[in-house]
Amino acid sequence: MRLSRRIQFEASSEREAIEIARRRLGQDAVILSTRWVRKGGFLGLFSRQVLEVVAGLYEEDEAPRAAEEVSRTLEFQKLLMRKAYEAAKEGGPGGGGAKPASSASRLEEEVRELREALRSVLERLSGEGEVPLLPASLRPLYRKLLSNDVAPSVAEEVLKDFASSRPRACEGPAGAVEEELFGFVQGLFRPFPGFPPGPGRVVVFVGPTGVGKTTTIAKLAAINTLYEGKRVSLITTDTYRVAAVEQLRTYARIIGIPIEVVFTPRDMVEAVSRQRGSDLILVDTAGRSQRDSLRVSELKAYVEVLEDPVVELVVSANTKYRDVLEVVDRFGVVPIHHFVFTKLDETNTYGTLLNVCFDFGRPISYLTTGQNVPNDIERAEPVRLASLVLGRERVERGP
Repeated sequence: MRLSRRIQFEASSEREAIEIARRRLGQDAVILSTRWVRKGGFLGLFSRQVLEVVAGLYEEDEAPRAAEEVSRTLEFQKLLMRKAYEAAKEGGPGGGGAKPASSASRLEEEVRELREALRSVLERLSGEGEVPLLPASLRPLYRKLLSNDVAPSVAEEVLKDFASSRPRACEGPAGAVEEELFGFVQGLFRPFPGFPPGPGRVVVFVGPTGVGKTTTIAKLAAINTLYEGKRVSLITTDTYRVAAVEQLRTYARIIGIPIEVVFTPRDMVEAVSRQRGSDLILVDTAGRSQRDSLRVSELKAYVEVLEDPVVELVVSANTKYRDVLEVVDRFGVVPIHHFVFTKLDETNTYGTLLNVCFDFGRPISYLTTGQNVPNDIERAEPVRLASLVLGRERVERGP
């Protein structure tokens, strides 16, 4: 890739900057940098604030088609020589239930349900502090759950539910009690059934900056294309970071799949329409701080124009649970169907996995354990999740 054109101009807002860049450079224009400055006036008075913008257009390097195909084949071989990804077992169809008449009302209902769950969690956390009354055989397990960063209120409710549903299990030796609890915790994790089948299935990945959305999408694109034989397309709305666009373009070129860059919700509709022949359309969104309410709200406009999208909230496993709750609150402007936990190799405790599933009832779809594409990702199986939460397994940091 090379920067074929570069322009500089002024705009009154970021939205206007994108429109000007597209008008002057075309649909594939990207914003390279922005900076607010004050201009005009006299002795600092009557000046106006403007946005200085640098935009550019990237193009493929000129090269013979045959050489490009050879290069891509070599890249394919490098990917295929890595250890084989264990194909995830296909799960059953997702739960049914009555659906609202319109897509918009369905989205609103899902968002409202998530916010009610969040309100309940925050109320419960505000009352934490007292040591719960538990059978003597469960107190060491309560301390063990807390040492693995399970929230005290979640640990208490899990153990009380365990004691009431399996009273005889609490009377055995310590090892037997823990083994029974291990099976009980497995049942708390809803299995991820896979993305719903159907042509043109759109999966949108949202989450804070730096959690690994782009790399996760690249892994899933490679696995579904190279190992499962599916037709995959990529769409990115992250036009503020040229590095993110180029990273995804590079992966798309290596894997041999199409990618589109969109700037507005209308662009999103048109891009999805063009890629309807794909089995999966994976959408990368701009990383935003969960405290950036305005930018997070922009996600809603992109999601609302899609028909039955699947939304994956990507969270780093080393994030404190109260910060995870803030992420859920901010990104809850769109319905969240599954959680993706990244960077499991950067923490030694995994209680947040149980906290999220227990509090919000959403499945965890995937876990990522490093930067290696396409290998460092796995489907989140309940037995694996329970092993991590109870400290039976750890994810070793890669070389």
